[in-house]
Amino acid sequence: MKNRNYDVSNKFVPQRVRQAIYKLKRLYGASIRLYKAGDKTTDIRTGEIVWNGREVCTVNRAIVLPVKLTRTQTQTISMISADKQFVYGGTYDIGVRKFFIDPRDLEDGYVIAMDDWLVYRGKKYEIKTVMNNEFDSLWEVTAVEMMGVVPDQIHELTGYSLVDFQQTSSGE
Repeated sequence: MKNRNYDVSNKFVPQRVRQAIYKLKRLYGASIRLYKAGDKTTDIRTGEIVWNGREVCTVNRAIVLPVKLTRTQTQTISMISADKQFVYGGTYDIGVRKFFIDPRDLEDGYVIAMDDWLVYRGKKYEIKTVMNNEFDSLWEVTAVEMMGVVPDQIHELTGYSLVDFQQTSSGE
């Protein structure tokens, strides 16, 4: 268990809150990957994009609630002011999902920022709101699914990724 610094009056998070978080993680827990954006620079000679400070944190048991679809309408002021009688715009559906992340599943001192993003089931989610609950017991993240966007992911290579077990040798 990670050591957290709490206020003297609230030295320990109540046991019932920890039990509730544990039960929710067991019932609604899913694996997500939390990405820090880092800084993007472009090599002038080659045109290659280089990311400095990009990090990924895998959370094995985040509480993931079902998606909530909402319809949003977009109208720009230029369209409205151009013709007062013919007001048009576009509507689109967005999927909003809530993620609850236990800080004990993150690295010490990890702070979720608005520039970060989530990947859940191969879909990228842009963070809209972040709230750290009292006693540092739970991060509440509201994120919007980025439809049609292929998430830029960091894949860690393991021995299983590099070795093809179908290969044979001559036995010499």
